[in-house]
Amino acid sequence: MLYRIASIDAYLEDHRPVEFFGLYWHFVDIVWVFLFPLFYLV
Repeated sequence: MLYRIASIDAYLEDHRPVEFFGLYWHFVDIVWVFLFPLFYLV
């Protein structure tokens, strides 16, 4: 992914890798919103 970011105009035609990367981190954030209170409040 870093290689594609470094190359010029890498994401002008295909935005899916960036969208998948964003969806992955949103999923991780949502999981931690539930896991963090579960570990510390229970």
